[in-house]
Amino acid sequence: SEPMVCGVGVIIILTGVPVFFLGVFWKSKPKCVHRLTESMTRWGQELCFVVYPQGAPEEEENGPCQSPPLPTTDKPLKT
Repeated sequence: SEPMVCGVGVIIILTGVPVFFLGVFWKSKPKCVHRLTESMTRWGQELCFVVYPQGAPEEEENGPCQSPPLPTTDKPLKT
């Protein structure tokens, strides 16, 4: 019913096919291609705000989802 909208959708899907083969399927790619795909991935993540921000070194080692340590008590737990 809407060939223009359908055509745009098909073009978007078809542009993903070479990107898939370049970034995922091709395992023995040269270093320059690997660096290019890594930089494009990083750029896309920064564009969409999904990169964990760089902070202090202790934050990087512990990761973003560390919970604070639980307080310790000398009392035995009741069973």
